Amino acid sequence: VLMAMDGHEIDCHGHVELYGRRLSFVAVRDRKYVGDTVHLRVLRDGKEIDVEQPLHQSEYLVPRGQYDLVPKYLVVGGLVFQPLCNEYLQGWVIQDRPVHLQDLYNRGQLSPTQKEAIMLTQVLADDCNVGYGSGWVGCPLVESVNGQPVSCMDDFVAKIYAAQGEFLEIGMMRGSGPYTLVLESAQLAAAAERVQQTYRVPAPCSPHYQEE
Repeated sequence: VLMAMDGHEIDCHGHVELYGRRLSFVAVRDRKYVGDTVHLRVLRDGKEIDVEQPLHQSEYLVPRGQYDLVPKYLVVGGLVFQPLCNEYLQGWVIQDRPVHLQDLYNRGQLSPTQKEAIMLTQVLADDCNVGYGSGWVGCPLVESVNGQPVSCMDDFVAKIYAAQGEFLEIGMMRGSGPYTLVLESAQLAAAAERVQQTYRVPAPCSPHYQEE
């Protein structure tokens, strides 16, 4: 149990007295910089002990702010994929944001196996993707390509371009559970041309991947 931070007693509601006000205890941490040390008093096994904890850089799965960056995207068979970021979520007022995306923003952490969250942001209807809806389809999240786990957008694109076989299978996750998008590989090249012409898409992918 966390009892105090940098000498500020933490009450049962997680508040401290700071600057003459009752604030969340994280306000004590937020006064410091990456690399600083926070002095903690904790209750462990019935005894109060003092702990020193260095502050490391936050490792959010969803970037908090991106400046002067070209957004990454890939269109495959009329399906538009891009990584989740704060700027995308700002397209909604906070109470209307998709719950699963806001939860990733709030709690998602980087890990060796997941460095970005990749979304299906919309479906550009085409003969290639009949049955998968049209327009915004709830932003399900990508999990795999042809059975291989995906860790980030670069990894996703590399696996799409390297995919072989009669079908391209993209494992997805939505609120109701996992499902698989299946596209016929032989149709993808023609579909890309139709989608670009029909929807005036300037390129099937962002500049990051045009030399892949």
